Amino acid sequence: MASMQSVEKRLRKYDSSLKLKDSGGPYIELWRKDREGRYQKLGQAFKHELGDGGAWIATLKKNDMWEAGGASKFMDEMDEDRRVGDRTRKRKRKQEFIDQGREQRDIIHRLNKYRINNAGLP
Repeated sequence: MASMQSVEKRLRKYDSSLKLKDSGGPYIELWRKDREGRYQKLGQAFKHELGDGGAWIATLKKNDMWEAGGASKFMDEMDEDRRVGDRTRKRKRKQEFIDQGREQRDIIHRLNKYRINNAGLP
């Protein structure tokens, strides 16, 4: 079994943003740094199954991470999914505020129609 540092070095040859992290338990976790500087967990394996890192690389290749254009293209797609989700959420929230404003405007107009502003002398 290779050391964690040698496996991480081998993984970094493929993608410099990959990082191994010892979870403190029986697992080693694989993390990738995104463009915003945050780390995203890609997977985990038992420490005794770490090997030389070939299994990690084979799994990443099997998932077409590199064959589909590399990790940067993969992260582009993830970033685009996040942006689409943000735009959808903002558009939905904006429409909710517009609908709420229209509803309140309708209520005020109905109240003004029947409101008696000056009831006269008691």
